[in-house]
Order: sequence, then structure tokens, then C-alpha cells
Amino acid sequence: MDIRTLGYVRFGVADVDGWATFFRDVVGAMVSADPSTGAAHVRLDDHQSRIRFERHETTRLLAAGWELASPDALVRAGDELAAAGVTVDELGPDECRRLLVEAALRCSDPSGNVLELYHSPLFATDPVALHPAVSGFVTGDMGLGHVVLPVADADETASFYTSLLGFVHRDSMLVAPPGVDPYRMRFLACNPRHHSVALTGAQTPAGIRHLMVHMREVIDVGRAFDRASRAGVLKTSIGQHSNDLMLSFYATGPGGIDVEVATLGERHDNATWQARELAAFKAWGYEPPRLAT
Repeated sequence: MDIRTLGYVRFGVADVDGWATFFRDVVGAMVSADPSTGAAHVRLDDHQSRIRFERHETTRLLAAGWELASPDALVRAGDELAAAGVTVDELGPDECRRLLVEAALRCSDPSGNVLELYHSPLFATDPVALHPAVSGFVTGDMGLGHVVLPVADADETASFYTSLLGFVHRDSMLVAPPGVDPYRMRFLACNPRHHSVALTGAQTPAGIRHLMVHMREVIDVGRAFDRASRAGVLKTSIGQHSNDLMLSFYATGPGGIDVEVATLGERHDNATWQARELAAFKAWGYEPPRLAT
């Protein structure tokens, strides 16, 4: 299956305005309102919408959008999913227009996380207008960033992504929090980014542990950290992960969903990658916010 990138994510949130402020004033992205639906669209690049917030009573991830290369690739993906016994819904023209794509399919992984497979996203005609202190975001052939999703069975769900969707298994790590049964995290890739999705046994009613966005320069992350500190939304200090080598910090948006604001990292060749077992998720940092302010 020819899935290229994590192209967009959709959230249902109780506080659309709060999320718009978070991404505009803290992260430094461009945010626009859709007056017909009340949704807020976040732009990081030339895509019309990378992250969208739709009005709901509760705050949770609605879907992760996975971009395919062409109409034929989407048809083949639907056929392969159906042949594997996965329920697939073909979205109609009105819903595709609302999603700002030409065509899309919807299905769920074995843990119930919703995927929207699509081709031909809408590109904007005007330049992206980011915060004046932001040089840009790293997207392109690596997509918008990554998501960390809660799963009931990491092995079964990982097999869905690797055996059926064609993702590469980058890393795994046994996690044993105090008072909780140990569980294994798995980090999966569909392009040169270290991972576009990670699967975790840590459950959350929001349906997502965090979303990562990738800023172009270290100074972008440092300035975003300062903005997050002033806004009182920091979750951690700056740190660096042991697997993807991203330099980042975590901030918490309205309703409790975490956003990782990151830079650096490496590009990888999926054809030659050797899967690894990790001993720890961090190389350094990620201290509690009381030590970060």
C-alpha cells in the first residue's frame, strides 16, 4: 500500500477558539476560521489545512489523515483493506470537500483509531503567514509530524500498520510505569521521518497521547518554549529523545491534549532500516514544568 505521509489530523474539541489561540500564539502556526462550520484550520505550509478543530461537546481525536500518491493508489488501498476483511467507507463528494481532499476512504485500526486515506489535498493559493518569530515547519515528504495513539493490543495493531498498510517498524520499547502493567510501545514509519505514528498501551479518553509538529530551526523551538512558558501551558522542559533525536518540549492545549514542538531529528532509508529495542525514551531533559519555568 502506497501511503506517503501523515497529511492531516482532525480533532473534535469543546474550545475551538482556545485551540486556535494555542496554535497561533504559542506554536506560531497560521490559523483560519471556517465560518460555515465553526471549525479552525491550522496551516504549517502550502496545504490549506494540516490540523483542524471541529466543535464537539468533548475533546478527542476524530481521525488521522494518511495521504496516498494518486487516485489509483487509493483504489488499490481500498481493495486491499476490503480483501483483508477491514470495513471501508468511501466518502462522498460533500464530505471530501469538507475534508479539503479530492477523494477519501475511512476505516479503523484494530484498536478503533480512525484512519482517513485520501489523495489530492487542497493547496492554498496564498503564502503561509506564520508567527514573525517562526522560520517554518518541516513537512514535505515527511508529512506534518507524528501522532501517538492508544491501543488495546500493540502487537495486533502494529501488524495492521506494517503488514497491511506497509509501514516500517522502527523501534519498540517496554514501558513499566509504577502501579501499571508493563506495555510495549511501537514506533512506525511510512517515509523518511523516524516515525509518523507510535502505538502505546497508555490509554486516554482523548484518543491520542500527543501530536508532534516539526519546526525548522532550534531557535524556533526555543522561542516557542518561551511563548508556552508565558502562556502557562508547559508540560515539560526541553529535552531530546533517544530514538528520533528530536529536540523538543511538550505543551498542553485546551481539554488536555499534549502537543510536542520539535526540531532536528534525522531522515532514514526505510529499505535498509534495522528495527531496534529501546532502553529509554529520552536522552536528556523533559523535566516537570516547575523546573522549566
